[in-house]
Amino acid sequence: MQIRRERRVSLPLLGALGLIFGLLIAAALSTPRVKSINPQHASTQIPAFAPISITFSQRMDPDSVMEHLSIDPSTEFTPTWDEKTLTLEHDDPWPSGSTVTITLSGGARSLGILPLLSSKTWSFSIGDPRVAYLYPAGQHAEIYARSLSDDQGTPLTETPLGVFDFSLSYRGTQIAYSAERSDGGTNLRMLDLVSGDDRRLYSSPEGNRCETVAVSPGGEYLAFECFEFQVSEGGPLIPGPRRVWILRLEQGEQPFLAGQDDHITTAPQWSPSGALTFYDSMSISIVIVDPAQVTDLTVPKLLPSAMGNISSWSPDGTVLVFAEMVIPPPHPESDDHSDEIELDFYTHLYSADLSNDNLDDLSGGEFAPVEDASPAFSPDGLTLAFARRYMDQARFTLGRQIWLMDVDGSNARFLTNEMLINHSALAWSPDSSALAFMRFDRSNISQPAEIWVMDSNGDSPRMLVQGGYLPIWIP
Repeated sequence: MQIRRERRVSLPLLGALGLIFGLLIAAALSTPRVKSINPQHASTQIPAFAPISITFSQRMDPDSVMEHLSIDPSTEFTPTWDEKTLTLEHDDPWPSGSTVTITLSGGARSLGILPLLSSKTWSFSIGDPRVAYLYPAGQHAEIYARSLSDDQGTPLTETPLGVFDFSLSYRGTQIAYSAERSDGGTNLRMLDLVSGDDRRLYSSPEGNRCETVAVSPGGEYLAFECFEFQVSEGGPLIPGPRRVWILRLEQGEQPFLAGQDDHITTAPQWSPSGALTFYDSMSISIVIVDPAQVTDLTVPKLLPSAMGNISSWSPDGTVLVFAEMVIPPPHPESDDHSDEIELDFYTHLYSADLSNDNLDDLSGGEFAPVEDASPAFSPDGLTLAFARRYMDQARFTLGRQIWLMDVDGSNARFLTNEMLINHSALAWSPDSSALAFMRFDRSNISQPAEIWVMDSNGDSPRMLVQGGYLPIWIP
């Protein structure tokens, strides 16, 4: 009888223990966990403006998460939530070579009140600024990146048929590019320099081609050119009229026209404040639109220009500097103009202040005999780099030279003076201390273009790569 009593007592006890154990397991499974982090632990060469993202298994209490989160080095963050994912953006770049350490301590609560049971710490390192470029010219080109301390470039893409062109996102954390297809079309793709993800955004329809990609500052839109192949009179396919399209970067979205359907539009570019500029060859103007308000009734802002969208935005997005044609007056027959080269037009840089609609000639006078092009604002907003060629015989050079001036057009000074060498594609380093540029010898066009870098005062010029083109700095 005693044995039976012990058995009767043990069965309820075992049931209670099982219930308690089951409840403990259920509680453990229902507590929030960190599912993924980005940048990942021990990542290297992370861009200086890379955001931090943390994805949880459950929706979290935002205040509780921020109270339990610490980041070293500290900086000002803007937190945003998308369901279970927290993203932290920052306006001040982390120093090159620094290690960023993030700690999320236990106790951060979900909306269901349950806490994280354990702390999590991870770190990653910030890379030096790098120059991204296409290489090699004239062949199956890929996107490469190289810092000034590297001996050679590192490929960022590996495509079957090569990359046609690319652009960098506003914060330098993503690269949009057009990848060649065997049918002559292209796939528009986005490479995330933080996570390494490379995804397709849009494929040009059969018989069409899309290129000249540009990502909006907030990452909501992709602008690009598209054209349809047409049969020429001789038989071969040729590009048809180009038009700029806008794609909202959401699942299932279809692109829409940025300009009028019967106009030829090219060269999309974004301002830091999110306005889109492109060139309309029918109105002979640079068009400025807000993509969120593009409709059939939209009246865009127009800046008359016969040169196309050869322009650069100030870092605050209020000033656009662009190249425009200047028609010099005819020479009186009695005057001696033997020192000038007869041209139908010059090219000047104009500054358009969109806050007050002021328009200023920055090129040194109404009819200064120069060809100015390739304007580029420095990231600190203090200096404008550009390429200049004088058109009078005494100062004429076969190639354009690199010049700097203050943003109001004053204090113009040259950095290069090589008569046969053409300089273009000027790109500032993130801290405004250096310029990357393309360089080629106009007296020997069989030689490939080169990418060079020099200090912003013209010192320490050095070749970065031979046979590369389209340099852009990754911060």
